Amino acid sequence: MTGFIDGHCHLSASEFDQDLEEVIQRAKEVGVDGIVAVTEFKEDFEKVLALSEEHPGFVFPCLGLHPVQVDKVNGQRAACLEDLEGVCDVITKNANKLVAVGEVGLVFLINIVK
Repeated sequence: MTGFIDGHCHLSASEFDQDLEEVIQRAKEVGVDGIVAVTEFKEDFEKVLALSEEHPGFVFPCLGLHPVQVDKVNGQRAACLEDLEGVCDVITKNANKLVAVGEVGLVFLINIVK
């Protein structure tokens, strides 16, 4: 490899829904050799795994939960134990496909953690 690796990209974000393939192609054209696709929500797991299968050797999956989750009623909130249900099972099942585990961490923002 002589190009760059994007070590943290949210390709599963809805902002890419309309032009994801073009974004990937443009990245290749400017010398990006690979993208580590990081999830924020467990609903993104299958999408990132599928992207890695559609773009082998270029999109590398990284599964995890962002410490700030979206609640459709209350907006942003801190991740809680219920958010982790099933996450370890999916990560374990796909461990041989993953390059890392992430998004993970703690957020102590007063406006989000109550």
